[in-house]
Amino acid sequence: WKSYGMAIVAAEYISGKVPVGTHDWNRFWSPDEVERMVCDVEHGGDSGSGGATGHEEKYVMKQVGLSGMVIQPPFVNLKWSLDPLDTDVNWIGAYQKQRVR
Repeated sequence: WKSYGMAIVAAEYISGKVPVGTHDWNRFWSPDEVERMVCDVEHGGDSGSGGATGHEEKYVMKQVGLSGMVIQPPFVNLKWSLDPLDTDVNWIGAYQKQRVR
């Protein structure tokens, strides 16, 4: 609910910094949800060098970074900082392709 309060109520309705209707809370994904979608799947693709022989490289994605993007009070200044412990509202993740052996 923190994400709903901060991103929709505060940003759209109270501060007016973001146009009403910008966010759809039903489409907010948590870092755990994205990690499951991205990392819990084995992918296959042409390795480039083995394309002519039909050899396919298998890989998975691993999360290598995650941090929350936190707005600092007073909120009217829109100053942001990164906080790896607060991914409740806005966050950014980095994922890296790793070969399956």
